[in-house]
Amino acid sequence: MRLSILLISGIASLSLFFSLYLLQCYREEMKWSATRYKGPLWNIPMDLINEFTMHGKITRWSTMYFDQSRVDDTIPVWDINSLTALIQKADRREQYYYEHTDLFLYHALRKFPITGQDVVIFGSQEPWYEAIALSFGANSTTSIDYRENSYDHPKMSWTTLQECLKSGRRFPIAFSISSFEHDGLGRYGDFLNPNGDLLAMKMAKKVVTDGGLLFIAVPIGQDHLVWNAHRIYGRLRLPLLFQNWEVVGTFGVDVTSCERSEDIYKQPVYVLRNSHDDSKNVQKICG
Repeated sequence: MRLSILLISGIASLSLFFSLYLLQCYREEMKWSATRYKGPLWNIPMDLINEFTMHGKITRWSTMYFDQSRVDDTIPVWDINSLTALIQKADRREQYYYEHTDLFLYHALRKFPITGQDVVIFGSQEPWYEAIALSFGANSTTSIDYRENSYDHPKMSWTTLQECLKSGRRFPIAFSISSFEHDGLGRYGDFLNPNGDLLAMKMAKKVVTDGGLLFIAVPIGQDHLVWNAHRIYGRLRLPLLFQNWEVVGTFGVDVTSCERSEDIYKQPVYVLRNSHDDSKNVQKICG
């Protein structure tokens, strides 16, 4: 009996230690990576242009300014009727804001089923992708975003990245649909960070279980920084974004994907496995 108690206590202590370790890693990496500039800003600070353009390798950059920083403390509340309507829309396999991306995601979820799994959603202004996950049989969804949302649904919840890391909880399935390309650009009131997108992917590895899957969509085309709206990923930055993830499925990717000019509304879906084997990614990411 005493041995069992000691074992349980030891496991609990290890779990707490691991959770605190992840949280400390998060804090240290954010401190190391973040700059003193808080967005949104109309222009890239001169001392950050070199980093934001990968030391001049990204030669295409333009301006499309957004200010989507919250100016009050209002928390969006999604009632059960609104959420049920979204799930029914997903049941009918309809398209929403990103249109083609939704169709690519439907195809991906048929090939890589998520039935009975707990799903984490990175970046969620409204619970459309939560609805898709539940429509495809997910057990629950947990949304992680800068801003709080309230869901009147027994299978939907919201948290912060800090709280998720602190809890030590990890998920077998994750969605990130048109989210990480914004990180570090200040559009949502975040601090400027030239590698905010890469850091987001690094943090995602701590939330997704080893061997777990990340369904991700970002704008694909010629490498392009559209300040402060988003990044477009091509042959230069996309391999960095997928570093230490294994590409196991592509939906909507063809041989022209990394050659297109800006077209943010046709974002392909990649299915990535949380693995360190990214040796074959180069042949897959651009078709």
